[in-house]
Amino acid sequence: LEMAEKTLIQMYRGGIFDHIGGGFSRYSTDKYFLVPHFEKMLYDNALLLMAYTQAYSLTGKEIYREVARKTAQYIQREMTDSHGGFYSAQDADCQGVEGKYYVFACEELTSLLGESAGKKFNEYFNITGEGNFEGGSIPNRLNDDLEEEMLQEAEGDYSHTEPERLLPKVYAYRKHRHSLFLDDKILTSWNGLMIGAFARMYRVFGQESYLRQARAALEFLERKMTGKDTLFVSCRQGRCQGKGFLADYALYIFGLIELYGGALEQKYLEQAELYCRKALELAVKWVYAADSTMQMPYKDNLQSLIHEPSFRFALDSKTWEKLPFIIKLGNLAVHTERSISADDALISLRSLFEFLQWVEYCYGSDYKERAFDEKLIPSEKAVIDVKKAKEQESLLEEKNAEIEALCKQIQEMSAQYTAKKGQNQQ
Repeated sequence: LEMAEKTLIQMYRGGIFDHIGGGFSRYSTDKYFLVPHFEKMLYDNALLLMAYTQAYSLTGKEIYREVARKTAQYIQREMTDSHGGFYSAQDADCQGVEGKYYVFACEELTSLLGESAGKKFNEYFNITGEGNFEGGSIPNRLNDDLEEEMLQEAEGDYSHTEPERLLPKVYAYRKHRHSLFLDDKILTSWNGLMIGAFARMYRVFGQESYLRQARAALEFLERKMTGKDTLFVSCRQGRCQGKGFLADYALYIFGLIELYGGALEQKYLEQAELYCRKALELAVKWVYAADSTMQMPYKDNLQSLIHEPSFRFALDSKTWEKLPFIIKLGNLAVHTERSISADDALISLRSLFEFLQWVEYCYGSDYKERAFDEKLIPSEKAVIDVKKAKEQESLLEEKNAEIEALCKQIQEMSAQYTAKKGQNQQ
């Protein structure tokens, strides 16, 4: 935790965090987090929102709430479509020069704010005559001690310092001075992450606007980027395209589960299970089509998943990093304090093990060593290898028995958990 806190605080101090407008740039080019690559990505800010929110939840230190608040404010005013979806990115360049949008000169701010206020502002954000980036200064707080109260477990308004109060004026000036290119694509996967981030912020901070933001984005995805239980990859100016990849399903489901965790409304969990089943169905069809001894009846629906390299990696490495949501869904169904039945968990876990059975059937016990080869995908329907199918029958029966045993164990664990919870309440 100490290491994580040191990194989070240093990132906030540095120029990788936009002290004028909020939000984080893509990455730092130095070990101090001073000079970033100035491009801002939706997914980076979603992940960092969750990191700072979690840090506040664990420590109660106000600095983490403040960084999360400023980052969320940036997303709401610059990266949100009027219909609720979230845009993808803002460019690093301005008029062909990287970082030009973000840097300032000392005299520029004293002219804007007045001599006295401008000098204080420059000192507060380390804006100097010599600069720290190609003659200009990236606002940062690397050389200053943060206000002591921000590092304590206390609530308060930390916009009380004069430089902080002047930020809206500097922000408006910067926005008028230059403009940034906006990548206004709305991507399902990245929106799922940001929905999850806002839902988690609501759960921790209790601010209703965060819940409204998460719901608005989800409603946009439901209206524009879903069809017949299928997800699209992207949407721009009302036009959606591309059948969803596995990452689109995984992160959309992640957003739904996080939204359920915040709003505690059953419909979000039901939607998560629906799309989880759809993702597993598509994944099974992919494996089904990839084996040269199997029929391929789903060719028209397989193009996106067949060419999804991250899914091939998951198969080859047996890590299943692209399928964490199914386990999370099962865990949530068993352990939530809401009245979700244990059957929901059993269904979720059963679907995962059924999928593993299909992998075992198509690839054999050494499938992790077998690299994907598109030449194995038949151009026409192939005949099922009956001998191979018969050889696998006993194995499948054994796997079914293992699943039943596992389900029984989970039921017992759930009963023990319920009983223990009842005892604790007494």
